[in-house]
Amino acid sequence: VHIDFQYQEGTNAFCGGFQCCRAENGIPEDLVQAAGYWGSLGTCDIPYRTFDEFARFASSNFNISKIIWTGDNIDHEVWEQSRHNQTYPTFNITEELLRYFPRTVVLPMFGNHEGFPSDQYDTVGEDSEWLLQELGEMWDEWLTEESLSSFTRRSFYSEFDSERNLKTVVLNTQVCDTLNF
Repeated sequence: VHIDFQYQEGTNAFCGGFQCCRAENGIPEDLVQAAGYWGSLGTCDIPYRTFDEFARFASSNFNISKIIWTGDNIDHEVWEQSRHNQTYPTFNITEELLRYFPRTVVLPMFGNHEGFPSDQYDTVGEDSEWLLQELGEMWDEWLTEESLSSFTRRSFYSEFDSERNLKTVVLNTQVCDTLNF
């Protein structure tokens, strides 16, 4: 999803830097290169309002029975990372999904950007335990007790849908991420 809480309409979307569409990028001379209200094709992540409107529209217009959420919620501004900044977007998205889809099954997992620093998920030690605990607290309304325990201890879980006779296995793919040092 990559939500940027600092996204600012009208700023330079093609700034030549790593993260554009922010106040520090200024206003472009050519307004065709300006960040739009809902987003931009430039080097930008989306504004929060875009996700919010998508969730509102989808909940009002579609009968969604299951959401598979694969993470990558934070913006790409890697120089501003902290534990709080890594989980703040996930918290907000969780709240939106609970608000707009209160009776929908949600199967969440974090992406490579949620760890701190990004792409630094500790698969062996305890350096990433904070992330599992925080996300587990956010997602406890969606996961069974067994799934929540598995997630917070081992960063994977499974859920069984008896209506469809379907078992969904949700894996932490950071162990396969070549950028995860």
